[in-house]
Amino acid sequence: MKITLRPLIATLLAAALFTGCTLIPHYNRPAAPVPTAWSVAQGQGKNQGQGPVAADLPWKVYFADERLRQIIDLSLKNNRDMRIVGLNVQRAQAMYGIQRAGLLPSVAASGGQDAQRVPRNLSPTGEASINRSYSAIIGASWELDFFGRVRSLRQQALQSYLATEEAQRSAHISLVANVALSWLNVAADRELLDLAERTYSTQKQSVELIQKSVNAGAASRLDLAQARQAVERARADRARFLAQLQRDKNALDLLAGVRVPDTLLAANFVEAVSQVAELPTGIPSEVLTRRPDVAQAEYNLRSANAHIGAARAAVFPRITIGGGAGSVS
Repeated sequence: MKITLRPLIATLLAAALFTGCTLIPHYNRPAAPVPTAWSVAQGQGKNQGQGPVAADLPWKVYFADERLRQIIDLSLKNNRDMRIVGLNVQRAQAMYGIQRAGLLPSVAASGGQDAQRVPRNLSPTGEASINRSYSAIIGASWELDFFGRVRSLRQQALQSYLATEEAQRSAHISLVANVALSWLNVAADRELLDLAERTYSTQKQSVELIQKSVNAGAASRLDLAQARQAVERARADRARFLAQLQRDKNALDLLAGVRVPDTLLAANFVEAVSQVAELPTGIPSEVLTRRPDVAQAEYNLRSANAHIGAARAAVFPRITIGGGAGSVS
């Protein structure tokens, strides 16, 4: 029997043409409810909107203090939440690869051997023998994606993967900001604790002076009691600021994933704040669209939009072509 390849080739070409369409609804990005430029009072200058955008600047440009940079590097390497976010990105990437492979034909191959021993009393020749048979089969199948079901699922997986990437970027920004904030809090707590220590020392000296005045008859016991009360307030403030400092240190260690050495902490708050650069001004719409949480929400919306196309295509029948060949000896 003669097999003609022309009808088969024509069928495959027609299938390739039809599989280019999907039932995904047309996506229209909503208009951003923000102005396209700041007002003159808000812009504070003629160079508003010019130069590099703040979202494009690396965090090392903004934080100039080397100690804070080292702590941020530690947190990016050791923070557990960042590891989970990174694994989520890898999982979404793998899911996209699986959905993308659905557009290609699937090929399966199998082979086997069957051995059967024939005893002497059952053999026609009167001799024991072993009969062996070998088989090898290869087959291929391909779903003709006429209604774009597979392509819609691939588009959905792609948008989900991009959404997880934006989630990773959002977690990165949030971690850097929280580490910097905790570092500044520790600097402020150390400065407040130092002030409380000096106040407590001053109040103790005041009590000693008033005690001498009471002994000399120049002051009353009421003045001494009030001075001792001020000492106890200073002692309580010192204990409160010491506990607050320890809590903020623990929070910083939790964000960094390791214990932060005291050599990387700022001595006072003024020194820490002075090591922060000034960010350029951008336009409102640009600031909004560059936010990773907004971009993640839009990718999730696109993913849901692609899922609608896959759901529509699931109503129609699936058409799959396949073939196989084998040999048995």
